Amino acid sequence: MFYLEYRKIEDYHDCADNPCALNATCIDLVNDFECQNCPKGFRGKRCHIKEDLCVSSPCVHGTCVDSLFKRSCLCEEGWTGENCETNIDECVDSPCKNGATCIDGIGNFTCHCQAGYRGVRCQHLIDHCAAQPCSNNATCTNLGPSYHCACLLGFDGVHCEHNIDECKLGKCNALGTETCQDGVNSFECVCKQGWTGENCEHKIDQCADSPCQNNATCVDIGSTFRCDCKPPWSGIRCEIEMGFCSSNPNPCKNDGHCVNLLGDYFCVCPEGVSGKNCEIAPNRCLGEPCLHGGVCGDFGSRLECACPKGYTGAGCQYLEDSCAPGVCKNGGECQRTSSGFHCKCTPGFTGSRCETNVDDCSSSPCPESATCIDQINTHKCLCSLNMTGAECDKPIEVDYDLHFYDPVRPSMATQSVPARLNGTAYTISLWVKFDAPNAKGTVLRMMSSSNSNYMTNDAWAMVIVTSEEVILRYKREAKPLHLHFPANQRINDGYWNHLVISWSAKSGTYSLVWNSIRLFADNWIDRRYDLNHNVTLVLGSAEYPVFEGLITRVNLWNRLLDFEKEIPIMVAGCQAADEIFDGLLVRFENYNEIVGKVERIPKSSCGREKRRNFEDENGVIRVEDCPTDQLLVSHKREMNVSWPEPTFIGVHPIVRVEKNMKQGQIVTWGEYDVLYVAHDNATNTAQCNFKIRVTREHCTDLPHPINGIQACENWGPQLKYKACSIECRDGFEFPRTPAIFYTCGADGEWRPREERNVLFRYPQCTKSVPATRVVHMSVNYPATNLCNSASKDALKNKLYEALNSVNRKWNLCTLTDNNGCVGLQVDVKCENEEEDETELVRSIRATSPSALRVQIEIPVKRNSVNEPGSIIKLSPADVIQNEVINGTTFNFEKVLPNGRPDLSSFQLVEEFSCQPGQVPIGDSCVPCAPGQFHSSVTNQCELCAEGDYQPLTGRTECFKCPTGQITPGKGAIYEQECKPNCPPGHQLDAATSTCVPCGFGFYQPSGGSFTCIACGVGKTTLTDKATSEQECRDECPDGEQLSHAGICQACPVGSYRTRGEHKQCIECPIGTTTEGKSSTRREQCNTPRCNPGQFLVRETKHCQFCPRGAYQDEPQQSTCKLCPADHTTAAPGATASSQCYSTNQCATGEYNCSWHANCIDLPDENDVPSYECVCKPFYRGNGTHCVDACNDYCLNDGICKKNPPETIECDCNEHFNGPRYELLFFFFRNLKLS
Repeated sequence: MFYLEYRKIEDYHDCADNPCALNATCIDLVNDFECQNCPKGFRGKRCHIKEDLCVSSPCVHGTCVDSLFKRSCLCEEGWTGENCETNIDECVDSPCKNGATCIDGIGNFTCHCQAGYRGVRCQHLIDHCAAQPCSNNATCTNLGPSYHCACLLGFDGVHCEHNIDECKLGKCNALGTETCQDGVNSFECVCKQGWTGENCEHKIDQCADSPCQNNATCVDIGSTFRCDCKPPWSGIRCEIEMGFCSSNPNPCKNDGHCVNLLGDYFCVCPEGVSGKNCEIAPNRCLGEPCLHGGVCGDFGSRLECACPKGYTGAGCQYLEDSCAPGVCKNGGECQRTSSGFHCKCTPGFTGSRCETNVDDCSSSPCPESATCIDQINTHKCLCSLNMTGAECDKPIEVDYDLHFYDPVRPSMATQSVPARLNGTAYTISLWVKFDAPNAKGTVLRMMSSSNSNYMTNDAWAMVIVTSEEVILRYKREAKPLHLHFPANQRINDGYWNHLVISWSAKSGTYSLVWNSIRLFADNWIDRRYDLNHNVTLVLGSAEYPVFEGLITRVNLWNRLLDFEKEIPIMVAGCQAADEIFDGLLVRFENYNEIVGKVERIPKSSCGREKRRNFEDENGVIRVEDCPTDQLLVSHKREMNVSWPEPTFIGVHPIVRVEKNMKQGQIVTWGEYDVLYVAHDNATNTAQCNFKIRVTREHCTDLPHPINGIQACENWGPQLKYKACSIECRDGFEFPRTPAIFYTCGADGEWRPREERNVLFRYPQCTKSVPATRVVHMSVNYPATNLCNSASKDALKNKLYEALNSVNRKWNLCTLTDNNGCVGLQVDVKCENEEEDETELVRSIRATSPSALRVQIEIPVKRNSVNEPGSIIKLSPADVIQNEVINGTTFNFEKVLPNGRPDLSSFQLVEEFSCQPGQVPIGDSCVPCAPGQFHSSVTNQCELCAEGDYQPLTGRTECFKCPTGQITPGKGAIYEQECKPNCPPGHQLDAATSTCVPCGFGFYQPSGGSFTCIACGVGKTTLTDKATSEQECRDECPDGEQLSHAGICQACPVGSYRTRGEHKQCIECPIGTTTEGKSSTRREQCNTPRCNPGQFLVRETKHCQFCPRGAYQDEPQQSTCKLCPADHTTAAPGATASSQCYSTNQCATGEYNCSWHANCIDLPDENDVPSYECVCKPFYRGNGTHCVDACNDYCLNDGICKKNPPETIECDCNEHFNGPRYELLFFFFRNLKLS
């Protein structure tokens, strides 16, 4: 039996452990639970499974963001709404100003502006005047949607484009006016002949001066007069007496002279002629008056003889002198010949009459660095400024004296080549010392010649310096000016004296300076007389009394030297003073034409002290004449430099002097340190070091800046350097701030300058115009207002009204039209409002109080303004400030809640505004200058970049150079500055504007370069188009040059090279060569250059023609080549093997032997070839004709037989014998004859 026991068990609460996540509601079930009200975005038994709320991509124009319990859409710009489905209307706040139409876009808006406005919001007035629409210097004024041109007098039209025709006013008298010429605000009446006056209103009385003669009646016919003559007068003024003699033809014949008589005439006949009309003339050719076959011509009153060749005279009675004076020119000697004459020319002239100067430069005898000057029977090599010598191979040394020491005969030293003196001024400087006090003589003459190559006999003296005076002429026919030395300021006192003579052709003034004391300075002529002369300096006397003394440091410049800065330095130093190279035309060198006793003394005594005694120097080496820093100016890229050699003196012997550069070293533009070190035998040393600066130009005088002026001062050693400041003229300003100073120092270049700029030019000044004065005001209105469109528009309208009210009261705006202040801008925003706010943010802001932020821009007058009815003047900014702070004009509490401005936020700023293309400088607007553009990024005037240019002012961009061209730096102005963009390894040749290779010893890695970079002293390149510094190599030793393979090769025969002086081997002068390869100096070009057809005789070093039978087809050979055997040449000097011809006529077929003969060549006799013809075996004859030996040889029917090698015989019959079977023989019929 079973018993069932029932026991009550308590029910378990399944929600006790809070199984539902995220605070979901837990419902307890039997042994279970259920989670209800899961948060959005979650599901599952426990609400623990996260749902993807963005899985359906609900955001139309945005990105969905799942944020656990909800999703949100981050809308793209321009969209709003829960699902970003609504396009935001950006035009709802009326962002477009000045009545513009707003067009909504996606995230933006577009404003279609009303006429006269521009800008994103149409907030700016269009500057119509920026395009310079007004012509003829009219003033342009912006008037909002339009502009106005205020014309100058004389112009009209909308743009002042029409010149008013003042001639239409009709002020010119119609009767007396030929034509009216219209001008600008003027006119000119061009009168007819016979009328005068400003308007041609006065008639000229043509008869007022009684022009008619001999009681004639004058009739005024308007523009001229007419004379009514009384008999017997005629002519325009009745000045000619009429008569028979005035008839045509003249009644008197045979050159008779007609004389008028009353009602008749009379003929005065030549000798031998008679008759009323001189009509009876003798036969003048009777009796053969013309001798020696001359042809007589009878011309009635005279006869003329046409003489045969060789005779002259009225009757051909004289033998003609073919050597009449002057028939041979230029000193030629006339020699009579059977056919006339022959001119024997002096050396240097040619032509039938010796009229042509032989061009001695035709063979190019000068080195490449020199210019050949043709003279009479010679030439001169015009060297660069620092080289001299017949071949320009010696450095110039100016430290010497010329001593003139002949007390009896005149002595002179003349320059060999004239110098070209052009321009408007010259200065001559010289040092002179007379051997004896109070001696007389001429020291210097500057001669002007008609020939630029040599001084001609017609030369005249422009300057003469004597012991007593200086004589000046500015042209040959001008009266000379005599400047006498004062008694106590003479040059013949026995000491060294310095003279400076200058003349300015521009101002007509002269100056004479003696030892830095100006003796004379005054005007000479009033009018300008430009210099255009070929001048030659002649030192010494050409006549008595003769000059005895010393002359040194004679120089000529084509400019005026500075009296205060340059001349004192020359006087203080004499030989120690540096040469002034600026404008230097003639240095103290090349006085090669010597007459009389003139000695060149090295080491001038001028300015030198006696050497010290070295007995107490204790072995120290002293340096004398150590050069100061040298400055050389050369437009050539490479030049050979030289300098005065220093002297080392000591107690102990000097054993060696070392130096890092040698005389004649080839250098380019740059700076070089030269060092000398002397050593004596006691181990003492001494140094001399200095710098050599070579520049293309050195501190050249700069023109004033455009529309400005410069003020310059000299500074530095011997005042060689310059510093300049610049400023603009009145009414002009610099659009870019200039440097305080522009300086030129040791390198000769002006700085500061833009990097890579080849050219230097000052900044330009441009015409400044008054700037527009603008007041910027900002103020807040408190935060009791709702920030919505209605609030902002209401405040904006009230502000416009308030500001226009202030303008009506004070008249402070620049321009005012019917709408009020032109250019007034008012902007109202909510506090902290951003431009890119979303519509949601704006809608939230519109429903909550927010302060309103006000920004105002007002164009105001530049000057102070008066309150109406008051004498008080205030600036426009003060007026506005007073109205805001003290007045009620800007209090809008009646319109807006708490509409009073928050004065703590009030700010007011003044500035000057300019148009695009201009920058504000003070209260003016300055247009950007040519070569510049106005940058919208920096709001400054910037230089045009390389490859751009701009010729105009006030521009916002630059023009581009044509493709493939570039400018020499920034700031180019003209299109002509665009040059070819040269590739690497090239540079621009400024003279031809073409790209040329850099040349040996230079390189250029960049394209578009105007110069190449030098490798440096002692370096060269393999090619002339090197593009990197790595291509620079050490120079080869003397006598060698770099090959394209980069190895040193010997200079070929006929060339030479000195290391440091030449980049490549140099060809010897024309007509010379070297004895072998590897020549190192020009002196080794001591052998004549033998041409083809010649060979060199080494012993005598002369060229000789190859003899006959030999030839030479190569130049510079010491032997000739022989023709083949039995060959010779027609004459000596054969140049090719083809000129050898055979003398064996048998071999060449040049013979007339028979076909059956042999030709035998014979020895030539007197170069005449010969041969002999010998008949062949079994033939006979003279060689020219050979027949068969058996022909008619055997007689009497004998049979001819030929027996080798060369015999023939006859077979006899029984009755004959003999060699030819010619003998009858009865007894010995079988006997053969031998």
